[in-house]
Amino acid sequence: NIPPPLVATLTETGVSFGKTGAIGENSVLVGDEDAANNGNPSNSGEVYGYDFSGNLLFSIVAPASDSAANLYFGNSIVADDGVIAIAAKGFNSNIGKVYVYSDNGNNAPTLLYTLTTSSAEFTEFGSSIALKDGLLVVGTTEATSSSASVFVYDAPTGNLLHELSHPTSATNTDFGIAVDVGYGRISVSSIISTEDTRVFLYDYQGNLSQSIEPTKFATLSNDSNLGIVSKLGENCVILGSTKGGILKFDFEGNLVWRRRYAEETNYATNTGFGQYLDIDENLILLTTPDTTAQTDEVQLWGLDGDILQKFSGDLGSNAGFGSNAVVIRNGKILIGSGSNTAYIFKLQYAIDKVAFKYRNLISESGSSLFERKSDDYTKTQSALLLPYDDDFNLGSGDLLSRHG
Repeated sequence: NIPPPLVATLTETGVSFGKTGAIGENSVLVGDEDAANNGNPSNSGEVYGYDFSGNLLFSIVAPASDSAANLYFGNSIVADDGVIAIAAKGFNSNIGKVYVYSDNGNNAPTLLYTLTTSSAEFTEFGSSIALKDGLLVVGTTEATSSSASVFVYDAPTGNLLHELSHPTSATNTDFGIAVDVGYGRISVSSIISTEDTRVFLYDYQGNLSQSIEPTKFATLSNDSNLGIVSKLGENCVILGSTKGGILKFDFEGNLVWRRRYAEETNYATNTGFGQYLDIDENLILLTTPDTTAQTDEVQLWGLDGDILQKFSGDLGSNAGFGSNAVVIRNGKILIGSGSNTAYIFKLQYAIDKVAFKYRNLISESGSSLFERKSDDYTKTQSALLLPYDDDFNLGSGDLLSRHG
């Protein structure tokens, strides 16, 4: 258990700094949707860009023509492949707007175009957004008279490709409360009530491929709002909840595994377990924030549900560590807290699932360089410990250490 070292502690004068964030190709982006700095209206919002060492590079606010109180610029932030998207769900009396920028390295991003809806029927456009593989997915989550919609755009141009609506409900206003895109799928969460949720999977052409009802597989009193977080991995979707449940389904809708906070006595009273998570390649980043006691912890899991690493914030009295932005990308981790602070960590070692794509490497003697004792997460496994760098250079391939 070698926890990633803390690279930088980020602080800004604001209200909700660290509530949202993203990791781009050249910078770490941290949002404060309630910021009102430099004479800007209250809750107009601001997004800050840092290099990977924590040095401030730039800050972004909405164009002057859009600046207004309760704009909430930065309520959602995503970055991928040289594109940055920042949402402002309060634009034009909560109709909402998304601002799309080019990533200019150490320089401030350049605004490429903006997106909004022409119909006042949809509200909070941009309350959830996702970006990958050239697709920008935007959720609305609320509507005045009918089901909310999710919009899929071509990220480089802003052209609308698909408008997705709830397949069965004409009055579901929480369709799109969480969205994600990747691995050939678009996931859309819909919460009818705390004990009645759906997660819909679409292909990139906008065709519905699977409807998942996670609450059929859960004890409802322990797993409310299952699907309020939905993240896509390779042939899987991971669902989180607000009361300590995490489920993994494959793209065919089969339940693969379920984990609950009650399985670990340390989290018997921690209702934040499962509410804040992210996926990158074969790693799940999970936080277990407890705002009433200083038991906050970060966990790294493999996609098969194994807990690979645990480490505490170890940041003094900062309860709420991990209760805001939770992002993992390319070996870097961004964690927000409840006190206008965010933290950058960097993975130093790759173990087990991180090295998954190398598991079929064969040594000169013909034996596998990667061995697992069992696929059962409750049983002992052997893990290959490899040096991790940005290029995933395995170097000589010498075995550094082995744990079984």
